Amino acid sequence: MAFIIDGTTGIATVDGSVSAPSQRGQDSNSGISYAADTIKFSTNGVERMAITNSGVTGTGIGAGKILQVKQTTKTDTFSTTSGSYTDVTGLSVSITPSASDSKIFIILDIKVGAGHEDAAFAGRLLRDSTTIYVGNGVGNRTQGSFGTGRQSGNAGYDVIQDRQAVFLDSPSTTSATTYKVQVAGLNSRSTQVNRTSDDGDTSDTPRVASSITVMEVSA
Repeated sequence: MAFIIDGTTGIATVDGSVSAPSQRGQDSNSGISYAADTIKFSTNGVERMAITNSGVTGTGIGAGKILQVKQTTKTDTFSTTSGSYTDVTGLSVSITPSASDSKIFIILDIKVGAGHEDAAFAGRLLRDSTTIYVGNGVGNRTQGSFGTGRQSGNAGYDVIQDRQAVFLDSPSTTSATTYKVQVAGLNSRSTQVNRTSDDGDTSDTPRVASSITVMEVSA
């Protein structure tokens, strides 16, 4: 029997399927069907949404929502004299996407002090070992996510520069993924994070903090 009305248990029907739902209008492949502890909604024979014991799933459900947030804050300092990109210790964050089509929204806030006398620096974002969000490589120019060119004389001496990077990444994975930061001291000068180049022990010489935040955004 396709339809049952019972004074005790109520109204019941056959389960049907997403291609032939048991409850529908004149369109034979659009409507509501059932499975164990599941209610399915379909159009044109395709499941669009399902309600299960675990919640609601389906095409377009929750699109654009923030699913999780991870952050690392670095309060100590880092220094390098390398002209090649070097990992900033303690300024990385790991996240495991819940779906392979999720996006990861990255917000980097880093404070950099470059050695004076024509100092320059560059920094870049990486997903694991893959460089992301950098400018095009042209000639001998250093590719980076942020940085500064040479400053004449002592313009960069005892100065902390705020740098930010904001990027929406597509890692296409459900495996644990690490986002990190690298910096390079250009023009043979040192580069510091969270402190000035001089770092004198005086009240007018600040020590600051940097952070990297990642958010999983549903597709």
